[in-house]
Amino acid sequence: MTDKTAKAKILYIQTVISETRMFVELVYDKRNVEGLEGASEI
Repeated sequence: MTDKTAKAKILYIQTVISETRMFVELVYDKRNVEGLEGASEI
């Protein structure tokens, strides 16, 4: 595996992690808007 390939894999993983985090925050915000009772159970 070349250095370029390793950097590309790291960049890809970081992108996936940041997108997942944004999605989780979006879902959590939606739950907060729908009702604080549901969010407090988490």
